[in-house]
Amino acid sequence: CRTEALGVHIYKCFHCNFTRLLKHSCKCRFCSSCGTAYTDKWSYKIKYWLSFISANYYFVTFTIPKKLEAIVKVNKKFGYSLLFTAASQAILSFYKEKRVTGGIISILQTFGRTLNFHPHIHLLCTIGGLLFNGTAWKEVFLPAKVLQKRFKRYFLAGLREHYRQGKLVLPAGMLFSNVAEFDAFLDSLEKKHWQLDRSDPLDAVRAALGYIARYLGKPPMSENRLLWHNKNQVWFTYKDYLNKAIERKFICSTAEFFFRFTEHVPLPNFPMVRFYGLFSTRSKKKLMEKAAKFIPPPYGVELLRCEPPKTCREHRLATTGV
Repeated sequence: CRTEALGVHIYKCFHCNFTRLLKHSCKCRFCSSCGTAYTDKWSYKIKYWLSFISANYYFVTFTIPKKLEAIVKVNKKFGYSLLFTAASQAILSFYKEKRVTGGIISILQTFGRTLNFHPHIHLLCTIGGLLFNGTAWKEVFLPAKVLQKRFKRYFLAGLREHYRQGKLVLPAGMLFSNVAEFDAFLDSLEKKHWQLDRSDPLDAVRAALGYIARYLGKPPMSENRLLWHNKNQVWFTYKDYLNKAIERKFICSTAEFFFRFTEHVPLPNFPMVRFYGLFSTRSKKKLMEKAAKFIPPPYGVELLRCEPPKTCREHRLATTGV
């Protein structure tokens, strides 16, 4: 990216003969440079939507056990889709019981701090929603234990159905002679604790969106974490959140580093962000206009004042002066 390998534009002034070379970018959102433009554009669009209503939000994170991560690793498209489905249905079903239409923004993240394969899903959820009859906004508390049980049920049910259809690929060393053995394996996992993190109510949406956007359109590791590398080894830093976010050093071979890094390139044409309920593409405009009548936007004004992302022309002018 931004090398002569992708081509060059030459700008020349015919009066003073001043010449400037402008090297082309790759325009890939996985690139640390080009991904910034993608992230800024996405963040601005989401902030603009959320500025219409002043609802508070929960930031919820669902994870799965290590043994299920191994299954997802060899069934990426199905596994990622199942994570979206199970997480969204766990919350939407609760909204439905309370007879409200809430809003969910769901984002898939596939890596941990050491670039290990760790698929989990983040959700920004409204605390409550618009009543089904559209006459008021009702706040609804989302209990973590209930969401955890429902996520387990929906995720394991999806695995069972896919296995019975003969479509589920099992990782090496994981073999089952019949359906009963596979069901017993899933039942044993259902009894275990699945990590679920639910934040306190958020009225500062910028903080949550900033965290999400950081991983949405950028590579899994920033360049400033890279300490040293040669043909044989790569050293980089990571924060150990199990020990008070202490910064540690991770060392691996160059081949392993490239494998870990490229493993998290998004699947072709696979949406890593999805919207449900109040924020769904089909009904977003209609429902949010109704919701805005009952919860006026006090901090929405602040969000609307945020500057729109720069266009390619404006970004080029700011960085190169051409």
